[in-house]
Amino acid sequence: MLRKLPSYLLLFLNATLLVVVLFHDRLQLPMVLQLSGRWHPLLLHLPIGFLIFALAIRRMNLHPESGDAKVFFGRIFFWTALATVASALTGCFLGKEEGYSGTTLYRHMNLGTTLSILTLLLSMFQENRKAFNLLGVGAIIIVALTGHYGAILTHGENFLSGPRTEVLENSQTLQDTSSVFTAAVQPLLQKKCVACHNPGKRKGGLDMTTWNTILSGGEHGSVIEPGKPAESILIQRIMLPAEHDDHMPPAGKQQLTAAEIELFRHFIKSGATKELKLGDENSGDSLQTLAWQIAGSFNKSEIITGKTIEPVTPETIEKLNTVYRNVSILAANDFGVRVAFYLPAGFTSEALTDLDEIAKSIVELNLSGMPITENDLQQIRNFKNLKILNLNNTNLDNNGLKLLKDLSDLTKLSVSNSKVTASGLRDIASEKYLKEVYAWNIASEETDLSTLMNDFSNINWVFGEQLSEDEILQLTPPMLLNESRILKAGELISFKHNLPGVTIRYTTDAQILPDSINGIIYKGPVKPNLFTVIKARTIKTGWRMSQIADATFFTEGIHPDKASLLTASASEYRANGIATLTDSRAGDQDNHRDGQWLGYRENSLIASFEFEENKIPQSVTVSYLKNTGAYIMPPQKIKIFAGNSRNEIKLITERIPTQPASYDKTQVLGESIQLNGAYRFIKIEIQPLTKMPQWHGGKGQRGWVFTDEIFFYPAPTI
Repeated sequence: MLRKLPSYLLLFLNATLLVVVLFHDRLQLPMVLQLSGRWHPLLLHLPIGFLIFALAIRRMNLHPESGDAKVFFGRIFFWTALATVASALTGCFLGKEEGYSGTTLYRHMNLGTTLSILTLLLSMFQENRKAFNLLGVGAIIIVALTGHYGAILTHGENFLSGPRTEVLENSQTLQDTSSVFTAAVQPLLQKKCVACHNPGKRKGGLDMTTWNTILSGGEHGSVIEPGKPAESILIQRIMLPAEHDDHMPPAGKQQLTAAEIELFRHFIKSGATKELKLGDENSGDSLQTLAWQIAGSFNKSEIITGKTIEPVTPETIEKLNTVYRNVSILAANDFGVRVAFYLPAGFTSEALTDLDEIAKSIVELNLSGMPITENDLQQIRNFKNLKILNLNNTNLDNNGLKLLKDLSDLTKLSVSNSKVTASGLRDIASEKYLKEVYAWNIASEETDLSTLMNDFSNINWVFGEQLSEDEILQLTPPMLLNESRILKAGELISFKHNLPGVTIRYTTDAQILPDSINGIIYKGPVKPNLFTVIKARTIKTGWRMSQIADATFFTEGIHPDKASLLTASASEYRANGIATLTDSRAGDQDNHRDGQWLGYRENSLIASFEFEENKIPQSVTVSYLKNTGAYIMPPQKIKIFAGNSRNEIKLITERIPTQPASYDKTQVLGESIQLNGAYRFIKIEIQPLTKMPQWHGGKGQRGWVFTDEIFFYPAPTI
């Protein structure tokens, strides 16, 4: 009887498996069986290994009829059959989870069930050589088919042929007319998203294998809102903190790089259509740069346009920035940069040669109004990846223009108010790489310019024709010159604008927006308050006023003598612990993963501070981040506890910050709180939002609170 128990067990388990498969759609599993489904990825390798090992050993054994051999093979085929039925059952249980459905799932389950029955029969018919051989061949074939459909469920359609297909699909040389979606976006989706979002495994009801299925969306509706990346579920899920249950790709999967995230964001911002081309200027330079780079990483052959841009470190960027020269990242952290020069009196040729170390990374160069020489133009020729060049209001002439002919990536050239003529433009236009030329107010006859436009119709020529009233241009916003939003004592807030004759108006009152009437006229650097939110825009007669540029500034205060962090932040957002809150280093507004933010979700940030008698604060300002798409919200409440000894600390005040009423731009905000007394010991509690608001896609879920600095200010001196 005992010897028959293994056979009875196998029969019972296979009968159970048949019932589970037949009634899979109507089956309601208890929690313990649901959890056992998670063991399927571990168990599924056992049947494969056992089966191949058992068949190989049986094939090589010359005396299978001996007593010891029969016992050995009996045991090994029993364990093969047991491992197979266990793997099949847990696979069926796993298939009940969200995201698994469709024909692929049922094919995988049916083949797994067939394999389980075949291994049961192998254990029963070991002594019948003919039947055993047929069953063995059948089992090997079914193993291959089962694994194939399992791979589709886990990794997406055509997983086994994926590398071959990818090379074939991307083997064509990329050109300006290549689709951004086909060349860059779709391969990225295949690599990072399709494993969980395909016809056989529609996580969240979403299939991302084709353009049409992406547009169809999932259980939560459309994942892409063209032109609105912040409102697109795709971007919202990507930007969630890594620990969040809805973060995509999920923990354990290969994550998106900063450049890949920016590609998705710019693609959506540019309209998210299949018609966008790699060479489409209307799609924006940032999208072009990113798309060329990422398309090139998937492409196995030469790229015609779009060359590799060498990454530039933040330290190099910081070193090269001066009062007269601004160097900044063009799109993503590891792609090209733009360089702009200001104040002609401060321009020198050395300022250009200093850029040699980033010569291969410069994509955009603005030398408008600078006193450039022929030697400077020779230096510009070293910037081989240059795409946009502004030489307006310079001494550039036709001879100088010839020096730039070997900049084969140059697509946009501005030479307005220079000494260039139509003949010089004709010479450089013949190189067949330019797409836009701005040449207002140059010394050429109108007929020469018309002929030039007709002969080179592939170029968009802008010669400054008279604008109609409804074509009034809009000014660009004023530029802030401050490098950090945390100001040293005595540091002022400074603006500038390159267009002569503009007026900058600003306000520091949140209730008043600057315009042609309201606001203070900027006449020089502005003295900030301890906590300042400043809004500014540019105004000029005959132009539309600019959009508002706003920024938050904090003046550096007094530092506590002792500080302690009483609650731990989320593991990914621990920054430098308590030092983060008092080091006068601002977190990156656009990158909450930069290592300067403390992030809390499951608990509140609680920190204590101690001051000596000679520098007791009278007010506290908390700096925090608002990024609605990433579930990072203003604090639900800020509580201040204080006293003059550790044992006498009590709640003295609290503040409830205003919550946004809709998706809004990412912004650093602050909350300034008076202490109404002198206290040496202060404890601050900053609570995250316990429930996201109804308008948010994650309504009801917990929010995050991110803090990079807490400022303490003494009583004002009289």
